[in-house]
Amino acid sequence: NGLQIINFPDPNLKARLLSGACCSDYPLNTTNIVDLNGDGEIDTTEALTIGAMNLSACNISDLTGLQYFTNLLSLWFPSNPISVLDYTVLPSGLQHFGPYNIPIQTIDTSHFPNLINLKVSGTQISDLDLETNHALNLLILKNCPNISSVILKNGSVQDVSDTTNGCWSNCPNLVSVCTDANELAAVEGFLTTCGYNLSSMNVNSSCVLGTEDFTNEGGFSVAPNPSKGVFELRFSESLNNGNLSVYTILGQRVVYKELNNLNGAVLGLQLSDYPSGCYMIVLESGDKVMRQIVVKE
Repeated sequence: NGLQIINFPDPNLKARLLSGACCSDYPLNTTNIVDLNGDGEIDTTEALTIGAMNLSACNISDLTGLQYFTNLLSLWFPSNPISVLDYTVLPSGLQHFGPYNIPIQTIDTSHFPNLINLKVSGTQISDLDLETNHALNLLILKNCPNISSVILKNGSVQDVSDTTNGCWSNCPNLVSVCTDANELAAVEGFLTTCGYNLSSMNVNSSCVLGTEDFTNEGGFSVAPNPSKGVFELRFSESLNNGNLSVYTILGQRVVYKELNNLNGAVLGLQLSDYPSGCYMIVLESGDKVMRQIVVKE
């Protein structure tokens, strides 16, 4: 009949699709059988009838073949041995995306410009940049022990109202969150209610991360960063006296120093005796409070 039969290199993916329990015609969410003609194959026309797909815990390691499901809006595939996402086989029109409980180390959501709902949990990612996802409304972030920064600055209103089930939980290294200026107060309130200590975080709307060598205007710079434990702080000419504190990501102060004659000074900071991880340096001078995040390897 001239229809193209889709090749699925992963037999577990094909078996799940043929099971009749994985898919629906989202947004109606009425279960659809993908193999409409019952020939044991899936062709490109049959793929177009599917709007939502749940591939949970099917031992799938390769998603090749899903590129033909171009009407797919919702895709969930938790608890599968997928360590790298191949974006060339994922439909770009996805609005609801659930890569969770899989051992991936990176997520590039720029491939999904229409994304509305993203659930990231149980991954090994270290950062999440949602700057290009201008339709994003909800981010669920849980159980990501390596994540240190999230960029939410995308011009879209974020739903941060659910502090019961929607809290970003078990992300102990999260120290930097950037969001739109008009949502800064709401995001800070969300994080505080969810148990984060803002004094040990960098929550801002400028999207300047504290893990690089840079100088805050009228502030100080830190190098090298990351470091094995020895950091060098250089203070600007506009500072006089002040005090310096260093906090762990849990908000525990581990260093406190009163400083005099800061103008252009250089100060060594020793964190070699402390565990590896992220630390927040807080400098207070007059009415100025300046923060930078450093990483001790």
